[in-house]
Amino acid sequence: MSRSEVMRALEDVAGALQALHIQLRVHRNMLAHWGYARLALQYSKAQADLGLALDAVIGHALSLERQIDLTPALKLNIGQTVEEILVSDRAVALAVSKLAFEQAHLGRVTEGSLSCLGYWSAFLDQQLELVRQMGLSCYLALMAQPEYRPNESSSLA
Repeated sequence: MSRSEVMRALEDVAGALQALHIQLRVHRNMLAHWGYARLALQYSKAQADLGLALDAVIGHALSLERQIDLTPALKLNIGQTVEEILVSDRAVALAVSKLAFEQAHLGRVTEGSLSCLGYWSAFLDQQLELVRQMGLSCYLALMAQPEYRPNESSSLA
């Protein structure tokens, strides 16, 4: 594979990761603004993981002494409800995963992306299943509650 083909593949993966990263940022802010702190926290974690995957792709391009185009490669699909957000982010994560898988010849550069995207897709599948089983209103009530943190000062012993 020529250097220009490698760079094109890196730009494809980077652009797709960048699009998902931006979409997650917007959705995280929307969820936090709406009061769904638990879900917004998960979005923050996913966004941080995606940022690391994107950094690996950028770092690889820089090691080839090339500039990389970070224009988002996918159209953003901003949801207007929590359920639309989950569905939209799952679809984009799957599209990015497919692209990263197709560029698997890049080796370790795409491994981190695939791992992160696999976890994120599974998380979104789980959340959509919870919505289906619990109903949207119960799910939203759960996401509005603060995350459980055991009191470190109390002891069961």
